[in-house]
Amino acid sequence: MSKVDLIDRIGVHKVALTFLEEFGWIEREQTVSDVGIDMQVEIVENGLPTGQLFALQIKSGRSFFREESKNSFIYRGKKRHLDYWLSHSLPVLLIIYNPDTGYAYWQNVLPNKIEETSKGWKIEIPYSQKLTINFKEEISKFYNNPHHYSIMNISDISHGLTRRVSADILVENTYATSRVAMRKMIPQINEKLKKSDYHRNAVTSNLYKDKPAEVISIFFYDSVQQINHGLPFCRTVWNAPQCIAKVQSDHYDEITDNIEIKWDDRNFLLDFIVENQTTKGAFLSFSDNAFQTCQIILNKIQSSLIDYEKHHDIEALKKSILSWEDQIKAIDEKVGQAFPPVDCKELGHIITCSTAMLDNILLTMKKEDFTPSTLYLLKRFLNEIDTKLPFYEYERNKIK
Repeated sequence: MSKVDLIDRIGVHKVALTFLEEFGWIEREQTVSDVGIDMQVEIVENGLPTGQLFALQIKSGRSFFREESKNSFIYRGKKRHLDYWLSHSLPVLLIIYNPDTGYAYWQNVLPNKIEETSKGWKIEIPYSQKLTINFKEEISKFYNNPHHYSIMNISDISHGLTRRVSADILVENTYATSRVAMRKMIPQINEKLKKSDYHRNAVTSNLYKDKPAEVISIFFYDSVQQINHGLPFCRTVWNAPQCIAKVQSDHYDEITDNIEIKWDDRNFLLDFIVENQTTKGAFLSFSDNAFQTCQIILNKIQSSLIDYEKHHDIEALKKSILSWEDQIKAIDEKVGQAFPPVDCKELGHIITCSTAMLDNILLTMKKEDFTPSTLYLLKRFLNEIDTKLPFYEYERNKIK
């Protein structure tokens, strides 16, 4: 065995012992390393294996420590290795071992950590990320397997000066039943959604292009039936520290990585679907009436806005809009009671979104100050309703 091979073997064994002795995790060396996966480690919690695995690429030798930036070592690699790691069914950790110091350093292989170069790619491995027990929790939180969930829907719900993103996530049942697994999955999905490039229209695109989300709301489901009825088993909210319009919640069960998590009783939700399903006839009767009322209110408010732009009478505008408060609240209350059958889901979505925008209009007009931003928000909410409502008749005609 050459000296280089000996250093490689020392590095592999040093890393294995760290995970085994310090972390208390199970290590399994790969007998065949095709494209650079040297080992797998399995997270162990409370003495029990979790089935949650990491793939490790271990590089040993002085050459991996020659290039440095201000606070990191620089690792450069080949494109075929990177493509393999990013598409791997397991999350991949890159670990470099220094035979002179006996220390190993780690970095998780994620697209946002990679920088492409003319000859391949590079990744920074911070000096601070020494492979020790101190990073057990952080590495554990990195566990994320995209094969265990699907992003079913992403919505841009930006409001005022805040970029907001909402998503519906379908989770594999075995992971949905494990809060341990969910606690590791949630921060990774949240991080991914921060960089969402979806915008609901040209206005929000111009306002928030290339800006990360400041508020993220995620709804987790474990069946298509739950998605159809909007009944998640878990809900989360994250607010960026610098956000000036945070979403406040006093009903969360726990916080991880500044993400508020609310767990819902799964059995209750399934029973709720059966017990509270609105009949098609009853729901259509409600939704048709709600649609007509929303259309009337929309037309009246648009007319009041035209009068305001002619006469600039703020009090008259506020009085006119707030006169519809009782009707809006009545629809909003019935929306919460009218649980739509599956084939009426789109109608329910249109009515729910429209009444939510009407609620936003009421809140906006109740503010003491009436500024240019207030007028902008009013017009934007009206535009949202004006965009949604025309689709009601189209969806209504599809229902037999």
